[in-house]
Amino acid sequence: MKAKNIDTLLKDPSVTENLKAKLILSKKVLHYAEESLQMKTLGSYSKYAKLNRKWVSKIVVAAKKDSLKTHLFNFPIVGALPYKGFFQEKDAQDFAEKIKKDHLDVYIRPTVAFSSLGWWKDPLFPGMMSSDYDLIEVLFHELVHLNFYYPSQAAFNEAFATWFSSKASHDFINENFQNTQKTTLLTELQENLDFQKKMTRFTLEIQKKGKQFYSQSKNLKKTRKKYFQWIQEKCLNKGFHKKYCSKEWNNARISSMSTYLKHFDEIEKYSQEKKIPYQKFLNLLRESPASIVSKIISQENNE
Repeated sequence: MKAKNIDTLLKDPSVTENLKAKLILSKKVLHYAEESLQMKTLGSYSKYAKLNRKWVSKIVVAAKKDSLKTHLFNFPIVGALPYKGFFQEKDAQDFAEKIKKDHLDVYIRPTVAFSSLGWWKDPLFPGMMSSDYDLIEVLFHELVHLNFYYPSQAAFNEAFATWFSSKASHDFINENFQNTQKTTLLTELQENLDFQKKMTRFTLEIQKKGKQFYSQSKNLKKTRKKYFQWIQEKCLNKGFHKKYCSKEWNNARISSMSTYLKHFDEIEKYSQEKKIPYQKFLNLLRESPASIVSKIISQENNE
């Protein structure tokens, strides 16, 4: 209800030039998605909702205390998801306190965007516009969800959207920017991909170690303390930011790390082996989602 049409805002003299530039960029991304990638937009992101915060919702993730198994929340249509979102921070905190009583670890994280999967016309939010690159990448990511979503497979959905958006962002930047700005954006894209690879390796390593810790556990309290201390030390040794490493670790936080990364490498591998361009990959998923998703997930599980 707070959302205002982008074209109206572009004519409003009270709107800053910086915001106008981001809104114009969003229109270019949407046009590229429709014309070059044959993605449907269904009127989404044609409006902007001003919020007095960078996040649009707070995501609650939960996991068992004696394993890295993520707790699933069941919803109509989309099925089981490894998270639950709230538009008010207090609601997220109250819910987290409630489910802690079920002997669960809980982790709350902010998100700057979400997709209603085409059920409503989603607006742009302030948190999506921290930089030109972030706006481009997030918009492509959310548009993937609008075009394809496989029920009860959040890890695949998020990994595919992340993979697709990196490819689409690269091509969009190449075609729509020049000189220094183009170089800067492509550098930011590559740095983001390098960080994702680094984070994927770190996530797999600490999850593998976690399975060892919990499978050999005789004293859960001591095991958890030792495991989380090991993670913090490993995190610092890997060169991650001290503030990130020193945050409280628990099984829910660890489980949430894999949602966007778990199948990323397998999707890239499948694309290379089958020689499927990313543009065509999205269409193939729409046509026969079950067979492709099951092959990629089984490939990851076998490895």
